[in-house]
Amino acid sequence: MRTSSSSNKKIALMLGIAAVLAIGIGVTLLIKEDNAGAMVVNAQPVRPVKIMALSGSSGKEVRTFTGVVRSVREVSLAFRVGGPLEQLDVSIGQHVNQGDTIARIDARDFKINIMRLQAALKEAQAGLTAMKAGARAEDIASLEARLTAAQVQMKDAKANFRRQKELLENNVTTQAAYDSSQAAYDTARANLNMAEQELKKARSGARIEDIQAAEAGIKRIKADLRAAENALNDTRLKAPFDGYIGSKHVENFENVKAGEPIVTLLDASGVEVRSAVPEDVVIRHKDIASITCTLDAYKGQTFPAVVKELGRKTDQANQSYPLTVILTTDENFVARPGMAASLILELNKQTIAGSGFPVPSSAVFADSQGQSCVWRLDKKTMRVAKVAVTTGSMNQDTIQITSGLSAGDEIVTAGARFLADNQEVRILSRKKGGNP
Repeated sequence: MRTSSSSNKKIALMLGIAAVLAIGIGVTLLIKEDNAGAMVVNAQPVRPVKIMALSGSSGKEVRTFTGVVRSVREVSLAFRVGGPLEQLDVSIGQHVNQGDTIARIDARDFKINIMRLQAALKEAQAGLTAMKAGARAEDIASLEARLTAAQVQMKDAKANFRRQKELLENNVTTQAAYDSSQAAYDTARANLNMAEQELKKARSGARIEDIQAAEAGIKRIKADLRAAENALNDTRLKAPFDGYIGSKHVENFENVKAGEPIVTLLDASGVEVRSAVPEDVVIRHKDIASITCTLDAYKGQTFPAVVKELGRKTDQANQSYPLTVILTTDENFVARPGMAASLILELNKQTIAGSGFPVPSSAVFADSQGQSCVWRLDKKTMRVAKVAVTTGSMNQDTIQITSGLSAGDEIVTAGARFLADNQEVRILSRKKGGNP
C-alpha cells in the first residue's frame, strides 16, 4: 500500500511539472505582455506594407494625377490636288525627316496643262509686242491702196445714184434701179470710212486701252501658269516636320481626292503628357511650384515638365479639367503615344484653416464604430497602432488629415486592410509626403 501511494505521488508530481512546463512554453509562444501589463495574442504573421513619412512644414503640397503620353503634334496629311497615286512607300512607325516625299500623284496631266499655258503666254506676249510697235510699212502701203480703191468706188456709186435720181424724177427709170443705186452708194461710203479708220490706226499705232487689255490678258495667263506649277508641286506630299508615320489611310495606286487623308504624322520633336485635374487645382494654378513626371515604362526615372495647356472647360466624361504638360528629355529618350504616366504637382501650401496632411486615400480606413483611422508605425518595435484621425477635403487619390497626426509620423499607405493592432510589419518601400 505504501508503495502504491508513493508511486501515485511521483506520477502526480511529474504531471504537475509537465503541466507547468507546458504552460510556460505556451505562454512564451502564444502570449506577450504589453506596456500596460495586459496579455495580448501575438500569432499574426509579419505583413509587408508601404510607409509614408509625414514631412515637417515644407510649405509645399504634393498632388499626383495619372496621365497618358501624346505626341506634341499629330496631323493628317492630304494632297491639295487629286489623281491616281503612283508612290506610297512609307510604313507605319517609319521615321521621316522634314521635306521627305511621303507620297506622289501621277503628274502627267499637270505637266500638259503647264505646256499649254506656256504656249498661250508666248502668243499673247508676241501680240502685245506687235501692238506696241505699230503696223509695218508694207501694211500701211496696202491700206493706202485699199483706201484709194474705196474712194474711186465711192465716186462712181455717188455719180450713179445722182443719175438714177434724175431719171426717176423724169419717169425714165424704175424704182428698183433707183433703190439699187442708193444701196451701192451706201455700201461704198461705209467701205471708204472703214478704210480711212484702218489707215489712221496703222499710222498712229494701237490705242492705249487696247494695249492695257492685252497686258491684262498676259497677267491672267501668268497667274494660271503659276497655279498650274503649284498644282504640279502639290503632286508630291512631303513631311512638314520630323516625325513618325502613325497610320496610313489609303493604299498605293488608289485614285485619291484633294483633301483626302493619306497618312497621320506624329511629331518627334518632343513628348507631352495629358492628364486631368480637379477644380481646386485649377483655381490654384498660380500656386504650382513645379511639375515632374514618371512613366511606367521608365521605372525610377523622373522627368521635369512645364505646363502647355490648362483647360478652362471641364471634360464632360469625368468633370475634370484637361492639363497638358511638355516633358524635358534627352535625345535618347523614346516615348510612344499611349504610354501610362503620372504627373506630380508640387503646390505652394495655402495657409487656411483646417489644412493638414494630404495622404493617399488607401491609408485611411473606418473601424467597427465608423471612426476614420490610420495605422501608425512604431519604428522601434516595427509594430503598428490604430490611430483615430479627423479627415477634411478629399480629391481623386488623396484625403486631408486635419488632426490626429504629427510631422514625423510614419503611416501605412498600402496593406492597411490586412493589419491588426500591434501587428509586426515589414517595410516594402518608404516615401516622404503629406506636407502640412
